[in-house]
Amino acid sequence: RRGDQNSGVLALQLELNNAGYGPLLLDGNFGPATEHVVMDAQKALKQQVTGAAPRRLLAALGLEDAPEVRARRVVQSVWDRFSEEILDACMEHGVAAYDATALLSAESGLMGTWKPGLPVLRFDAERFRQHVPPDIFDSVFRVDDVHRVRNEQTGEWHITHSGRQDLEYFALSAASVHGIHAAYESCQMGAAMIPGSAYKTLGYATALDMFVGFGDEREQVRGLIAYALSQPGEGTQWAGYAAVKYPERVDAFRAYLSVLREASVVVAES
Repeated sequence: RRGDQNSGVLALQLELNNAGYGPLLLDGNFGPATEHVVMDAQKALKQQVTGAAPRRLLAALGLEDAPEVRARRVVQSVWDRFSEEILDACMEHGVAAYDATALLSAESGLMGTWKPGLPVLRFDAERFRQHVPPDIFDSVFRVDDVHRVRNEQTGEWHITHSGRQDLEYFALSAASVHGIHAAYESCQMGAAMIPGSAYKTLGYATALDMFVGFGDEREQVRGLIAYALSQPGEGTQWAGYAAVKYPERVDAFRAYLSVLREASVVVAES
């Protein structure tokens, strides 16, 4: 229920995304955004709309299935949607298809757009602070135990990292007034939350171009693989990269990898 923070919430968020009710950021925090999506799922499944996730909803989402069954469901969904991009990346970078698919599966099944053409965002006010004078920053943002953005019309302060994408986009808009390039470089974009400052690594001219490109989830797939390969000391060691980037999801990543390697052996033998 709302206020919970644990691995069970993380699993719930992943399955809500996989079932098409998201996108939700995979943070293990049952905040207002997760509650809203839970209510959407309950309405669609004709269950009592409470905003909490009882056993009946968990069962409908497959959360009571065996872990290997859930893993197969996730990787099948990713492969069905992105097999062309995965195979292209394998040819370009020389990585195994099952490794790349497992990596993509760990990223919420690549549910990376909020609305058509708009990637999921997280605005990093701390990074933006480095690009503008202190008085300008303090007039728009507050960073203490939580991050807040000020509505200059009403004077109200809103918490940005509450899971609500409209507030993340509002923070981006407020920052853009004071420096459009700095604003987009201060965003983390898409399912993988790749920083806008990595735009050159991914072959974009600007962070804004990266934002526009990431409005297409297929571009996010290409971007994630290129970004993972660019990380120092990791290269094609996907399991090592996943262990560092997703410490709370290592078991799930290993399950995806196991399912895929098993499938690749079956294909090779046949």
